[in-house]
Amino acid sequence: MAEGESIGLDEYLAQLGELRLVEPVSLENLVGRLAPGATSRDLALLLAKGKYLTRYQAARILAGHGNGLRLGQYILLEEVGRGGMGRVYRARHEVMDRQVALKVLNRRLAKGQRAPELFLREVRAASKLHHPNIITAHDAWMNSLPFYLVFEFIEGPTLSTLVRNGGPLPFGLACEYVRQAALGLAHAHERGLVHRDIKPGNLMLKLGENPDDPGIVKVGDFGLARLYPGWQGNNEKEGDSIEVNAEAIIGTPDYLAPEQARSLHGVDSRGDIYSLGCTLYYLLTAKPPYPGDTTLEKVIKHGTEAIPDPRLIRPDVPGGVVEILRGMMAKSPEDRPATAREVAESLLPFVEASAISSHWEKKATSQDPDSGTGISPFGPSDQSTQDSLMDGLADPASEYGLDDEALRVFAEPPISLKRKRTEPFAWKQVSGQKALIGTAIVAAIGSILVWLLIKYLSR
Repeated sequence: MAEGESIGLDEYLAQLGELRLVEPVSLENLVGRLAPGATSRDLALLLAKGKYLTRYQAARILAGHGNGLRLGQYILLEEVGRGGMGRVYRARHEVMDRQVALKVLNRRLAKGQRAPELFLREVRAASKLHHPNIITAHDAWMNSLPFYLVFEFIEGPTLSTLVRNGGPLPFGLACEYVRQAALGLAHAHERGLVHRDIKPGNLMLKLGENPDDPGIVKVGDFGLARLYPGWQGNNEKEGDSIEVNAEAIIGTPDYLAPEQARSLHGVDSRGDIYSLGCTLYYLLTAKPPYPGDTTLEKVIKHGTEAIPDPRLIRPDVPGGVVEILRGMMAKSPEDRPATAREVAESLLPFVEASAISSHWEKKATSQDPDSGTGISPFGPSDQSTQDSLMDGLADPASEYGLDDEALRVFAEPPISLKRKRTEPFAWKQVSGQKALIGTAIVAAIGSILVWLLIKYLSR
């Protein structure tokens, strides 16, 4: 099928029949409502508007890629996140009728060696952790492509999305969320596992049914986790997540401990405490502690600059919270709290578990009609905007494309399954600018020479 085209109506109906996503009686009634000469786009629009399919499903089938909507017993409903290793989908277990989050490793990367090793370590790490403040893993598949990991579906934002949409959190609520994250990390650390990529985008907020409930923070994305040798059946020869070059920087620069920037293999649980301290600063100020234009600039600041005081932005932050923050973000690991559990206990006096509804609903703007909530689980733009580095593993291009015309049949916001092509570099424009600059320089030099000549002749 050529780019920009969609499948015909008969083929669309054939794919629907194979996928068994719509009851035959309902589908027959819908087809009967179509006007003479209706196209596959008309049917796709009708299915999406009637909630028989999600916009994502309707568009994928329209582009002729409906076969990718079924992975084993799971039916993909929509894409909800992406990162350096692959994509995260909201999916439904066909037999149990339970919604889950399904993390799929990019096919191209899965054919290599490093990415599958990282993915396998995340699977093994997630399977051994059971704590209220850690996202629960349900299932995994790595026998054949595509590889995927199945988590509980969190009906809530990441803390990054929460702050980005609603602004800095009340200090008591920020302390409560970091306290919960610290308890989850303590559970992992006490079992010999270090996360190594703690940041607001990896902390999910599970909203409670009670509007006055502040919600439950859950630590997710253990893709960079380190399993120590000999821990619960871990192979003695496989002490780290993956072999990387000594010069490689893996993690998220805005939240990276100084020692992790120097050596990924040497970082321990105190590196997570540092990153959690940076996260606390972000929740209080809506800014990373050491902003910069490049990864190198941020890394240097983490290792050399003084710990920033959030009171310069938020004067209402108590001095006790600032002292805890300084301890967590100490440059030397030896100067930080010894354990994440100690961090959780120190924050407890400052916790004010206020309702999140007034903070979130007031400024949240993106309503997803398919999920029935104004919150996008896993924060679609979190990982792409946090500069998360995976040692050169770039954010993969989508394996499926949808032409713009196919997307226009759906209501806003549009689905984007196809990476926008980068516009060709405007060499002619740059050349013209260079010519103008060169002309200006020559004119300036000529003016100076004329002025010097006049000065000389006037003597």
